[in-house]
Amino acid sequence: MPGSTHALTTRVTLAGSGEDQPGWAELVRDEGLVALWDHDLLQLSALSPTPWCPTFTAAVRHGDTIVGAFVGSYRGVRPHAAPSRLEPVLVDMRMPGQGHEASWAFRSGLTRPQRADVVRAFERGVVRALGRTRLAGIAYRNVTDDDLPDLRRRGAVVSQAQGQGTVMPLPATFEEWFAALSKKRRKSLRRLGPMIESQVRVEFGNARTDVDPQAVADLLVAMIERNAPLRVDPRPHMPAAYFAALMARDDVRTITYHQGERLVAVGTLLEHPRHPWGSYWAMVHPRDGGVPHLYFDHFLRYARHAIDSGAETLSSGRGFVDDKVSVGFDVTPLSFVGVPRPFLG
Repeated sequence: MPGSTHALTTRVTLAGSGEDQPGWAELVRDEGLVALWDHDLLQLSALSPTPWCPTFTAAVRHGDTIVGAFVGSYRGVRPHAAPSRLEPVLVDMRMPGQGHEASWAFRSGLTRPQRADVVRAFERGVVRALGRTRLAGIAYRNVTDDDLPDLRRRGAVVSQAQGQGTVMPLPATFEEWFAALSKKRRKSLRRLGPMIESQVRVEFGNARTDVDPQAVADLLVAMIERNAPLRVDPRPHMPAAYFAALMARDDVRTITYHQGERLVAVGTLLEHPRHPWGSYWAMVHPRDGGVPHLYFDHFLRYARHAIDSGAETLSSGRGFVDDKVSVGFDVTPLSFVGVPRPFLG
């Protein structure tokens, strides 16, 4: 980009439209983005049983090269209804079905002003795609301190996000990680493995095709409704086809807990050479017949796998911060940036 006369262009496509984003796979590969960024996987969000938040992808190009990728959804003012063509809409910037990860990525090597230019080009593209009189604004969620200067501007509303990010620095060995925990937590985790394995069947592996994706989808819906119901956090529910494709990937490691044939907990770990992160997690609440302490058990297994793989950190998004801190996670601040239409682009 430096010194070039090529203008930035933006292509916006709806999930499920069949339209491709040429160069998207190359950006995902070059920047080491995790599995959720796969364009084919994102298309499956169009099969959501809650279709009032259509997902889109936007690619900002400099010439033929994607320099910024964005994933979001838009929703109207009517709850639980697909937006009409005339209804005002708000763009919600987050990955489909996710509540804790930024949904934009830049090509390495861009300066801070260049990244800001890419953001403005994205916004102009969304305004064109949705209509200047229709688009009310864009809500950027899960903004890190590093990304905040790219998004902050006159007229933007900036506030602390609900919940905070969590990242676990990983030592060289599992033994070092375990020794750094409190005495109380070490004692509870030592008892945990044998106790849990006497009650459930635990399986943890990559490219899983043996898990019922509908059971996973149903478990996650129940978890969302329990902790962040749609009236509070209107993210779309993801379809079974999405989870089937996600869990079948070589770069996704899925942990399952079964009581007989009943799935009582499931989690997905998105593999990365240096920075894997825990994505989806859901479990049957103990009052509904679930098994206590599976939440801590899955973190223990994630940490062991990440350390053995040579990773530097393990991320786990927002929520349940006190529990996560007790097993070695650090808290990272996140912000919310809302940009009304007059200040976009």
